[in-house]
Amino acid sequence: MIRALVTKRWPELALVLLGCTLRLALGSRYEIRLGYDFYHHGRTIAWWMEHFALPPIDWSREAYHPPLYYALLGLLGRAGVGLASMGLLSVLLGCFRLGLLAVALEIYLPASRMARLLALALAAILPASVHMDVMVTNEALAAALATLAIVLVPLAFAEASRTRFRASLGLGFALGLALLTKMSSLVIWVALAATAALVLLRERGSPPRARLRRVTPVMMALAIALLCSGWYFAYCKATYGKAFVTGFDSWRHKDSLLLADKPLWARRPPGYFLAWNLDIYAFPFYPAAALPEARFFPQLLAATFADYYNYGLAPYPQAGAPERLANRRPLRPSVVTPAAVSVASGTLIALITVAAFVGAWVLCWRRRAYGMLALLLVPALALAGQAYFAVTVANDAEGLVKGSYLQFAAAPLFPLFGLGVAWSWQRRRLRAIVPLALLALAGVAWYVVFCLFFA
Repeated sequence: MIRALVTKRWPELALVLLGCTLRLALGSRYEIRLGYDFYHHGRTIAWWMEHFALPPIDWSREAYHPPLYYALLGLLGRAGVGLASMGLLSVLLGCFRLGLLAVALEIYLPASRMARLLALALAAILPASVHMDVMVTNEALAAALATLAIVLVPLAFAEASRTRFRASLGLGFALGLALLTKMSSLVIWVALAATAALVLLRERGSPPRARLRRVTPVMMALAIALLCSGWYFAYCKATYGKAFVTGFDSWRHKDSLLLADKPLWARRPPGYFLAWNLDIYAFPFYPAAALPEARFFPQLLAATFADYYNYGLAPYPQAGAPERLANRRPLRPSVVTPAAVSVASGTLIALITVAAFVGAWVLCWRRRAYGMLALLLVPALALAGQAYFAVTVANDAEGLVKGSYLQFAAAPLFPLFGLGVAWSWQRRRLRAIVPLALLALAGVAWYVVFCLFFA
């Protein structure tokens, strides 16, 4: 069986192995203290190494997060595992996520191997994903649990009732644990609830009992997720007056909130979302597209396809060696060109993905494919959540826009890219897009490989 799998699926296995190799290679030399907010994540882990109770949100900038990740690492710390070894957990979770995506692609895209291979290739080499998967943060665990939940979403809307109930049971627990890791996974809960409501409203021609029977498994999943995680949000409501708190609710970080006295619509100018910035194609590192005039989508693009905030994806230059500054940190000049190529390549990849999203939404709407509509809602709502956060805080010195923040919801985007390219290949007038898309993947891969082995 294993031999047959290797023979028939060796390209898929090779791509998963490539993604795991990149993560292991980076993890083997990455200094975890360079990771996003490492001090605050480490301080929260240290709390759980000494306590079996929730820390106050003033304990550290990351203490507001749900406790699952920090409690697990606190137990590892009690068992003698050092912080330097805890990054390995993120590496393993990243590899698990890649394998899970490969299995999901076999289930949901059996007829398009080109789409499957392209989706796996992008997931394996995406800089934001590779970089996130070596850091000591809760992102990797949240992304792994959220991806598991996302994979089960279409099955929760399946025709067979037994499949719906079994999938919804697993979906509920996976989503509940994801919510206990990072509250961003709430968008999956909202996507499921919105899709269930859509079924009830759009299928009014069916008997009420039939409609209820169809959405009951999904409602069960939503209830299980709340039972798993609701206690934490109830605790926050009782303790801090808000069910969903952030690090900016702590008195230590309230000074970072700008324009808090203004209504949301007045905190960002229209150009924040509507205008572009070409600086990211010359020097795709902070403060390009952030200061003096912030641009949301260019920031997000650069933070997804490059180490925009310069947190050590490429090694820092040695003392006395030539360097440039990016985000007040030293940067090897040789990294700038590969990063710029990656961001330019990522622009094409993003455009193909967006076009495929629109086409997939129209097709799924017409076919009443509610499970797939729920899948499409997840990254759309995650993007809206990232935008809302960036508008609420409105302080571009805080690193509000990060590609890693959206990796928990990225699983549906990889096959969309693959489908967009495969669809173009089937149409003679659009076939020129295919070699361009392959070159774009090569450009992104070159950047990651350069950072890991040649910088």
